[in-house]
Amino acid sequence: YRIWRHENARYIDQAGLIRKPSPQEQLQLRNALRAHGTATASTWTLAGPEKVFATDGSRAGEQTNVYSFTQCLAHPNYLYAGTEPGEIYRSTDMGANWQLCTLNDPLGGSVTAICCSPTDSSIVYAGSGDFIFKSVDGGNSWNVVLTASGLWANEILVHPADPNVVLITSDKGFYKT
Repeated sequence: YRIWRHENARYIDQAGLIRKPSPQEQLQLRNALRAHGTATASTWTLAGPEKVFATDGSRAGEQTNVYSFTQCLAHPNYLYAGTEPGEIYRSTDMGANWQLCTLNDPLGGSVTAICCSPTDSSIVYAGSGDFIFKSVDGGNSWNVVLTASGLWANEILVHPADPNVVLITSDKGFYKT
């Protein structure tokens, strides 16, 4: 729902109805954004993670596709990034430096959702393929807490008032524990 809402929020009119622009209007909007955005594009730089590793631990590339991202509310300097090849990177300095957390614990597929407990930065959940993983040591090790064929988690949320409640949206539906 959050993804749908985000995609459609700009098209909701005063009556609460969704009015999407025509293809011609979309093209005009895109051209206007391109013309306006070129002046500020130079302020963006790659912050990482930049080191990509193969399953044997050897360096495999210069950058990775990040599919999921979270910031820990308990320690705002802690960031986690889940990547396409199934890696999780952690930064403890707001993204200045990144450490691969899953080199010896491959998750087996793209990390499509990741979330930190809002009260304990050592508790992290990650969704990859048919699995939801949990770390209780800040990402140093991971255990499977849910498995379902075709799960593919889209979002994970740890309830802010009760960290024992975890919500997951996925291709298979909505899960709660």
